[in-house]
Amino acid sequence: MKDVLLLLFAIERKGGKNPVGSMALLNSINDSRNSFIADKNFRTSCHKMVEHGLVEMHRGPALKLYWKLTNFGRTKAETIYNEIIMEQSNG
Repeated sequence: MKDVLLLLFAIERKGGKNPVGSMALLNSINDSRNSFIADKNFRTSCHKMVEHGLVEMHRGPALKLYWKLTNFGRTKAETIYNEIIMEQSNG
């Protein structure tokens, strides 16, 4: 779940305002990891984040799923981001 929050946060920081497609998110996350996340597990996690108020789910053309941070999710993602930055700066 952290990966999704951080990636959506990074996209927003770079000026992205639109919801991001599931496969684009999953591919980006898997490209940055040593082990792959199965698409079913990924979707389950995203739906759990909707239930917890961290992301919003949107439907696009052909009923594809798209995701966007909520205000609560943005706050959580920023906290995680800052913790990572602090860990890296402390070496």
